[in-house]
Amino acid sequence: MKIVVAFDSFKGSLSARDAGTIAARALKNAGHTVVVKPLGDGGEGTAEAVLAARNGEWIPVRVMGPLPDMPLESGYAWFPDDRSALIEMASASGLTHLRPEQLNPLRTTTFGTGQLIQAALTKNPIALTISETLPVSLFGGLMIVMSLTPAIFAGIAPIKTVEG
Repeated sequence: MKIVVAFDSFKGSLSARDAGTIAARALKNAGHTVVVKPLGDGGEGTAEAVLAARNGEWIPVRVMGPLPDMPLESGYAWFPDDRSALIEMASASGLTHLRPEQLNPLRTTTFGTGQLIQAALTKNPIALTISETLPVSLFGGLMIVMSLTPAIFAGIAPIKTVEG
């Protein structure tokens, strides 16, 4: 029998790909043909799942993590075929980067997500998608906008309005 294994990640413990690989190993040992297709619900693992399904590349970017004194190696998915980018908010501002004692929405920030957006904009994408996760901060998108403000004023990220 052919079985498609499609898991989302298990927050803080297993990626969607790892969970699928474990299940596939057990199913193959039972004599089945298995295809692993990772899923993402918009949180952690979403970029990995989309990269597994499409022809793209991970562009690494060093950003501010969910705490101002926490630099992180993050990044975004870039798809050159249609010049689109996917920013996974969790890769810069996700709860999984924090220990339980660091979970304080008054101290955390989404500034790093804005840094990812700014980095992706240097590729001049036709489309930019942000997969959202639970914000680590009470200020949510405000810190994202604050990190983009210099790029907006420099004309790198022009503000466009929709008429109609």
